[in-house]
Amino acid sequence: MKIPASFFKLVGLVCILPVAIYMFALARTVALYRECREIEKSVSIVADSASGIPEVDCLCRQPCLSNGALVRSISAMCSENGVVIGNYVPKEEDSEGDMRLFSARLELAGGFVPLLKVIECIEEHPGGVRIVSASFRRLRDGKAGYTVTLDLWLMQLEERI
Repeated sequence: MKIPASFFKLVGLVCILPVAIYMFALARTVALYRECREIEKSVSIVADSASGIPEVDCLCRQPCLSNGALVRSISAMCSENGVVIGNYVPKEEDSEGDMRLFSARLELAGGFVPLLKVIECIEEHPGGVRIVSASFRRLRDGKAGYTVTLDLWLMQLEERI
């Protein structure tokens, strides 16, 4: 008994085609949907557990930007690594009550890796200074090669003393 070709076409349309559509079009969508649901569950769990943590009043420490203490603390490290401190401009952005918000622009020049070490030193500084922006530029330094300059914008919330 010979099976007609139309029967194979019908079996292909009914059985094989839906499996192929799922594999090629829907499998990734379903996997992403499941992953999204798992992330939503974990976010809600973390949010519920974070609500029990008491808030910290202020993360202010000793003033570092307003009086130049940050520059003094990193100057030795800069000189060891061949980084030149070009310009330091602190500015009081806002104040309310006993709190003052200071920003500062710090210009540094040197090699790329030593500049990264300076950034790491500033981030680990105990004064609560935050790096708002970092902008690297590469400048041609005659026939000797290139010099990298770094413009850092820093902020710190300080208590009025």
